[in-house]
Amino acid sequence: MRFVAAVPTARVRSLLLVLCVAVPGRAPAWGEDGHRLVLRLALEALPAAARSPYVGLDADLARAVVEADSLSAVPAEACKHWIDVEKLDPGYLRSLRDALQRQYGGEAYADEDARAFATTVDHAAFRRDPPPWSAARLAPLWDALPPTLEGFRARYGRLETFIGVIPYQPLLYTRALARSLAAGDRRRIVHAAGYLAHYVADLHVPVHVTSDYKGQYSGNGIFKDRERDRGDVHVRFESGFVKAALPALEREARKTLATPGTPLSPRDITPRALRAARAAYDLLDGVLKADRDAARRHDPRDDWTGYLDAARPVFEPVAAGRLGAAAALLRDLLLTAAAGERLESPAGSSMMN
Repeated sequence: MRFVAAVPTARVRSLLLVLCVAVPGRAPAWGEDGHRLVLRLALEALPAAARSPYVGLDADLARAVVEADSLSAVPAEACKHWIDVEKLDPGYLRSLRDALQRQYGGEAYADEDARAFATTVDHAAFRRDPPPWSAARLAPLWDALPPTLEGFRARYGRLETFIGVIPYQPLLYTRALARSLAAGDRRRIVHAAGYLAHYVADLHVPVHVTSDYKGQYSGNGIFKDRERDRGDVHVRFESGFVKAALPALEREARKTLATPGTPLSPRDITPRALRAARAAYDLLDGVLKADRDAARRHDPRDDWTGYLDAARPVFEPVAAGRLGAAAALLRDLLLTAAAGERLESPAGSSMMN
């Protein structure tokens, strides 16, 4: 993402302003406000030379950072946004593989059709054994994740569209960004930077690392009439609350970037992404409980302000902490891509998307 000399201050301000302006699109996953905030904070935290490749790309970056959500109905894209870690359980994997074999035999299947079919396996498994699961139970599942995307595919094959592969995206898109910067290709810089920022932000969201992403197995309310920002805990926390509390969240998240960033070794990127995902899961139970408690007292469809006030004591520190951590990781990855020579492929590391 970068290199070049000092940037005119006015141009930098222009970039940061445009990144705050709403861009039409779909709103799951941090909503547009959260995604744009993570990118803006990370860019602000860069030295001028690392920031300069983005000057003049303001509107394009503002679109790119939210664009991935517009493609999330496509399974091959959607699985880059999350990981349903409970699906790594050997019992669940056996059930899923058996069900796919019964449904499709040895034939290939359309991903969209198979994902819809697999929800029957999810419901059977997770209604009986709802997430969130204990840290002790999850630890071996996290620990068993292969260190590279190639290793994941060798172990799980086409199941990545059911399980999710977000921990591998930061390395892939940091490399793509480094190559784009080296080539001076503005179009590719925008795409790689925007998508990298998007996946890094998603990685830090508690409801992006679980099969219970809408609270559908933990008794959280799901309302079909207010899907955009009130329909389920996913959008109530990520989109509705973040939009309502954005100034306070920004103030707190900014504190995470008070110290200078550090470029990462390629070998350290996926392990750091996995630590971020595990930290997000550790917060899941609190978010789900806070949503249930707040919704019992204040139906979010009828008393949105009351609901927000009731959920705020838990939602605000979680959201601010996760947004700040996402911006800090993104800052370090932008610095890493700027030092492109550090991204020579180490033996066995993932180069494929």
